[in-house]
Amino acid sequence: FSMTGMSNLYLTMMMWVLFLPIFESRLLLKTEPKHTGALKLQITQRGLTYVKDVVIEMLLSQLRKQPIPDQSSRYNVPMLGEVSMWFSNTQIEQLQVKESMAYFDKDRGIRLSIQKAHVLFSSNWKIKHLFGLDNGIVQANISQLSLSVLLGLGTDYDGRLLLRPLSCAANIPDLQLTFFGPNSHFYNLVSQSFKKALIFDLHQEVCMEVIESIYAFSRHLSSTNSQVQIDSVAGISYSLVSKPEIEEDRCNLDIKGKFFLFKQRQAISLAPIPIFLPNRSRSMIVIGVSDVLVNSAAFVYFIGNKLRVKLTEEMIPKRSPIRLNTQSMGYFLPELRRWFSPMPMELHLAARKEPELHFHPGGLDAIVLGRLEAFVVRPNSSLMNVFTLNIDCNFTANILLEGVHSGNFFAKIGGSLVLRGCVNEGSDLQPDLTHLKTVAASHNHLIKIKMPDNPQFAFVSVVDLNRRGQGVPSGELPEVSRAFGISRE
Repeated sequence: FSMTGMSNLYLTMMMWVLFLPIFESRLLLKTEPKHTGALKLQITQRGLTYVKDVVIEMLLSQLRKQPIPDQSSRYNVPMLGEVSMWFSNTQIEQLQVKESMAYFDKDRGIRLSIQKAHVLFSSNWKIKHLFGLDNGIVQANISQLSLSVLLGLGTDYDGRLLLRPLSCAANIPDLQLTFFGPNSHFYNLVSQSFKKALIFDLHQEVCMEVIESIYAFSRHLSSTNSQVQIDSVAGISYSLVSKPEIEEDRCNLDIKGKFFLFKQRQAISLAPIPIFLPNRSRSMIVIGVSDVLVNSAAFVYFIGNKLRVKLTEEMIPKRSPIRLNTQSMGYFLPELRRWFSPMPMELHLAARKEPELHFHPGGLDAIVLGRLEAFVVRPNSSLMNVFTLNIDCNFTANILLEGVHSGNFFAKIGGSLVLRGCVNEGSDLQPDLTHLKTVAASHNHLIKIKMPDNPQFAFVSVVDLNRRGQGVPSGELPEVSRAFGISRE
């Protein structure tokens, strides 16, 4: 080498020494971002045990409908030498499972195990040997079939759940064959000689049919829509945002869980934070809900002009001491009694912007910026506006999950809603709450609102009068965890 070449080589080596650590650190720091959803579902071992019967029944149902291809084999039979046998039009007549188990295989999937299964099937048979050709019907009876399948869980590009068979093992300890047709008595005697070879073929055939059934069910899952329409305004996406996490005793599913405007496919742009669920092995299913799910619902229904309600006298429970008329409302606004004779009223409530909802360990906080319009109903049914209030309210809700056993539902959601504070913004109208406090002192359950549009939801509203009028001071809201968990036990 020349001196110039040596110097260039030296400079090149020094450049690599100086800059390689920088390149290496950038490579090590570059990791794939972990996606998270607004809804997290955890299935525990107890939950898996509960649903395995459903999964196995679906698998068996697929097997019963799955066409079995024709088979042909060659066997050595005493007195007949090498024979060729064909089986066609195979039909499963009975398929029962007496014992089954399911458990998680960490980082791999779910293992299903079946023991003492009974299978009875029939098939057309044809045999060719040195002495000629015979055919008829054969019936096969398997009474102690065992099967072990490892299912891998994954997702496709659209976040739909995918199943794939990772392993399959079948064991058939014995097989009873009964031939019907010409010379069937002779074939029943010699069937013992090729039964072992036939059992070996059935081992392969059983696993092939199970694997095909798993793929068929997976194709069905991949054809389903990962978005569902809730009503004329909203839809929700329940696609998976990442591959299912398989632990030793649980499986975690991160679900997108965002509401969107169904016609416009417009969704809220909030990004959810990771949800960390507690270890609840006694529960079957644990559900984690983040702020993004409820706020996306609030955004969609506000944009869809659905956060409004009209209250009339007919909607007030008959046992309520407060009526929706000028005489009863006159206790709070004496002007109504002076200006109007006893007349019915209507209240129109609407949100001025989408509510802000935040979960915390004690429940759900909601800040609602609303507008209240009060109308007097004239004798000709026309409405006269008597006042309009911009009201900013702070609510706290406790949400409960109650198990039910009716129809297609396994649980219903209910809870309580407490008004913690309310501010009358931009109006000099100040209602007198003295009478309301007197009434509330003798009536513990002041207001009960039913939601007839969805019988699965029932909320009881109790007014906390001690906090009314204090407003929603900024900075005094409790610290929120931005996630809420419920479990089905």
